[in-house]
Amino acid sequence: MTNGGAPYNIVKNLRTMNVDFALLLIGLIGNDFNGKWIIDDCIKSNIDINQLEITSCTNGLLDEKYFNFSETNAKLFYLGPLTQLNRLDTFNNNDNKRTNASKVLENTLLHGLETIVDFSSGKNIDYSHIAKSSLPFIDHLIINETEAGLIFTKNITSDNLYEIKQIANDLIDSGVRKTVTIHFTEGDILMTNDKNLFLQGSIVLREEFIKGSVEDGDTFVSGLIYGIHQQWSLDKTLHLAVCIAAMSLSHESSTDGMKDIEQCLNLQKYGFRRLKI
Repeated sequence: MTNGGAPYNIVKNLRTMNVDFALLLIGLIGNDFNGKWIIDDCIKSNIDINQLEITSCTNGLLDEKYFNFSETNAKLFYLGPLTQLNRLDTFNNNDNKRTNASKVLENTLLHGLETIVDFSSGKNIDYSHIAKSSLPFIDHLIINETEAGLIFTKNITSDNLYEIKQIANDLIDSGVRKTVTIHFTEGDILMTNDKNLFLQGSIVLREEFIKGSVEDGDTFVSGLIYGIHQQWSLDKTLHLAVCIAAMSLSHESSTDGMKDIEQCLNLQKYGFRRLKI
């Protein structure tokens, strides 16, 4: 069972984590039962939906005109999953080297927000070109090993940490502004724009704890977003992110397993996998 895709999952997780900052959604939502359910849940959860518009064919219609940052006090802007948002993934009529998404991200930066982006694991014939167009306008790129490979048309597996590290390095060289994080079942690798490397193993959970694995990547992103917003150190942020991701496995749905930050951090009692390059 999944709920509203990555943007909804992330803000819902952050709300359940009891964060003390405002959360808002921008975009389009379907004019159907599922869309109404998400809207009702956002209202109950005190998630701002003033810039959420009801329509049909949501993935196909979302484009630049729906993003207005002129009056926001937000610090961070998450956009995703790219390569799955038809109009945003389309190359701009005035610049065939730039996608509409890259234009949105550039505008976001001009309004003083930090940008956080992930991509879809689904195949797209223009995957590499779409992804590379946005990289120079992304402050924090958060992807899994499959998506990292698709950007460079390579087959990347989680058992080759050296190759994952090299991909992270290549993404920084391709323009990502601050950090690249590549997550996988065993943990994650983060590289900064000055090539500092951080490794964090995932939590070794008891088998009976695990009830599902739907969108645990979204929960990992939720943890990173919180740490970035709070200006935590990167190692502390990664520590939280794997705890948040682990907690999501306690339920079969994409958000119902989430708990507050203290409860998530308590999972560290099970210990972490050790990563070595």
